[in-house]
Amino acid sequence: MLLAGAGLATAVSSEVLVSALEGALVVFKLPEAFVGVVIVAIAGQRGRALDGGDPGLQGPARRGPGHCWESSKQIVLFVAPVLVLFAVAVGAPLDLAFRPFEVAAVAVAVIATALVALDGETNWLEGAFLIFVYAVLALGLYFVQ
Repeated sequence: MLLAGAGLATAVSSEVLVSALEGALVVFKLPEAFVGVVIVAIAGQRGRALDGGDPGLQGPARRGPGHCWESSKQIVLFVAPVLVLFAVAVGAPLDLAFRPFEVAAVAVAVIATALVALDGETNWLEGAFLIFVYAVLALGLYFVQ
């Protein structure tokens, strides 16, 4: 019952977010790719990011990065294909055709994350590097349409 309630609350809050963003897209002339990759991602992952950062505040951050990476793998390997199949079933085809900049952005994000995770430990400078990479990619998504 608790899981069903949480799922329902998530669905309602997602609908509220999407309806609020539809007006903002028009008023601020925001590109859809920027809104989907940056704004929705930040709003949608805030709880998971806070949950992943909490162990780092309590001591060595062993499970925090893994928690965030596993979430990304879950979206890529399960949620995206299910959404594509669901879209076909309801008659609104959805493809995963990405533009060259979007493919390059994913590649840069993967390489940056791999470089940070390579030695198995992290520090504030590596965290700042990842935030900088995210900011540069966000700016690129804003200006490249």
